[in-house]
Amino acid sequence: MDNFSHISIANFKFKIISKTFVDRLSRIMIFLVSKEHKGFIKRRNIKDYLCLAYEVANLLDRKTLGGNTALKVDITKAFDTINWSFLIKVLELYGFNNTFCHWISTILESSFVSIAFSSSTHGYFPCKSSNIFALRNLFQNYSLASGQSTNASKFTIYCDSISNRRTNHLTLLTGFNRGCFPFTYLGVPISKDSMVWNYAVDGMLSMKEAYRFKYSPSLKLGWVGKIWNSDISPSKSLLAWRLLNDKIPSDDALQICGCSLCSMCNICKNNCESTSHILSHCPYAVEIWRWFRSLLNPTLMISSVDNIWVLCHIYDSPQGSFDW
Repeated sequence: MDNFSHISIANFKFKIISKTFVDRLSRIMIFLVSKEHKGFIKRRNIKDYLCLAYEVANLLDRKTLGGNTALKVDITKAFDTINWSFLIKVLELYGFNNTFCHWISTILESSFVSIAFSSSTHGYFPCKSSNIFALRNLFQNYSLASGQSTNASKFTIYCDSISNRRTNHLTLLTGFNRGCFPFTYLGVPISKDSMVWNYAVDGMLSMKEAYRFKYSPSLKLGWVGKIWNSDISPSKSLLAWRLLNDKIPSDDALQICGCSLCSMCNICKNNCESTSHILSHCPYAVEIWRWFRSLLNPTLMISSVDNIWVLCHIYDSPQGSFDW
């Protein structure tokens, strides 16, 4: 039953009263709780202890006279085992009047817990709870006064620069478990972090993965395999690629880039030079396409680059794409 975690549902009225007490106590809690306690106190940050624990772990292996030792202490079911009379006595010593202490005592002692088992409740139970040497005595005295006891399964001693013989002697005297770094806390391994690339299955970063992250993969183009093919000479593949991307250095393209020049087709000497004119509208190109169309299909329309690309899909073959 050590790992059994029960769920208690408190009466709603107790929640209102408890919230009122918390709001009032929060104003003076910073003056009552020692400055070493950082958790759940306004204007204090529990993360300070994370930094302190990190420094302790880093300095544990430093060579000193007698060696260094760190202790990890855990209270067994801290809230469930606290002695209510001990708590009231602490409040009285802090100066709280009898009325306030009576309110707290009433809240603690008047509540009952019912155990739900097999869809029914069974019984009512009142909410009662029954340094190496110096620290051990301190914990024992505290346990006798408060009713809380140290959790033996989580009480650990960490030694680094101490010999195994001396470490074993300390664990035998104290009854603590011997721990080592890294350790697991609440199911999470406490160890040095490692860099993981979230965009890879194995978490490893490579030049290939970095390139994919920097330059997102573009859409697959169906014409790539038809142009860049081992059966087609590279010069023709390059010409076809430039044609499909409108990268032919014709006169109109150079004018768009800012070149000042007179444009005239060097073949027909009648019209301005452009990619569409050179490929399909020039009289010489028209005659060539008419002859080519007579060999394939008289109904084919070859009036633009798009129509020519449709023609390549119809007569799909490595040599038939652009190596006519």
